[in-house]
Amino acid sequence: GLRCMVVSFDDYRPLSKNGEHGGEHSGEHSEQSGEHSIAIVRVLDPSALAEATARVASFAPQLVHVHHDMLWDFAATLCQRHGLASVLTVHTLQSEQNRLRAIASTHSSQAQRRALGEASAIHAPSQAVATLLREGGMRAPERIHVIRLGVSSWPEATRAFAEDRFAGQPLLIFVGRFADMNGFAQFLEALPELFRAYPGLRARAAGGLPDNPRAERRWHKRWRKLAGDVSERLDFAGWLSRDELSSLYRRATVLLVPSWFETFAQVPLEGMLHGTPLVCTRAGALAELVDEESAMLIEAHSAHAIVEGVTRTLDDPGSANQRRAHAFSIAHEGYDWDHRIGEIVALYQSLLRRA
Repeated sequence: GLRCMVVSFDDYRPLSKNGEHGGEHSGEHSEQSGEHSIAIVRVLDPSALAEATARVASFAPQLVHVHHDMLWDFAATLCQRHGLASVLTVHTLQSEQNRLRAIASTHSSQAQRRALGEASAIHAPSQAVATLLREGGMRAPERIHVIRLGVSSWPEATRAFAEDRFAGQPLLIFVGRFADMNGFAQFLEALPELFRAYPGLRARAAGGLPDNPRAERRWHKRWRKLAGDVSERLDFAGWLSRDELSSLYRRATVLLVPSWFETFAQVPLEGMLHGTPLVCTRAGALAELVDEESAMLIEAHSAHAIVEGVTRTLDDPGSANQRRAHAFSIAHEGYDWDHRIGEIVALYQSLLRRA
């Protein structure tokens, strides 16, 4: 029931010094969603910023919802000019990332701190995020609203649960960005020992670093140096389409999520929807999603813990199947967007009533 416009900064951040054109023309188009047409403005280079600001102003929004802290300057300009309320979603908690990396401050954490201070409301996708924000001395902590994110429907997910994951050669998968926070280094460090223990084991890493190909190449080089003659048993699959990713979840024997911190845990939830056995840490929002009855839980920052968790899963299919059955039922109860949109709309309406 709300009229919406999406401003999509596809390959460009307003505060970057060298925003690059993404290969398409900036501009506006519309996409159909059910019965409604949604206006989408794509900003692909600095020259498109003024036009995007003008288009949004002519749209006459009542509220602005920001999904990336680096876009706050763009949003704040609109809010100040037109007296709009604002919502900020904390998809990544920069202060916690800096703490875990032992970094004092970054450009990203400074941008997020400013956005958190100025937003009319803050959307935390988990209690873990809300707790850390409050413990960090958040001004007016009543602005924090915990609303879990949703997950889109996967047509093949339900049927995938019936497939035997332990027949044939085992497949271990990692899905997401190749980043230290996601435990990617520990994943690579654990693989040679697992490959020696299970001669038929294969691994696949789906994802990468689309905004930093040089860093992604360094991960590939690091793996080849680490693995030697078993390096070919890990397949770097790149970013997969939705259907390809669904197929990967359906075939995998184990989905590994060795994250240092998760604000929501989208990847494990997708795996759970497909009935994929899960080996993961308890980091952040993961502790709100799974327990010992639904996942093989391991400590973060430890390649040894990964080896132990994967080994226990592969060696005990009966217990792994019990856990994945419990995880499957959790994922299919209340995580679809139909349950979430109402809560988000209620937040919007509360802000509009106060305006």
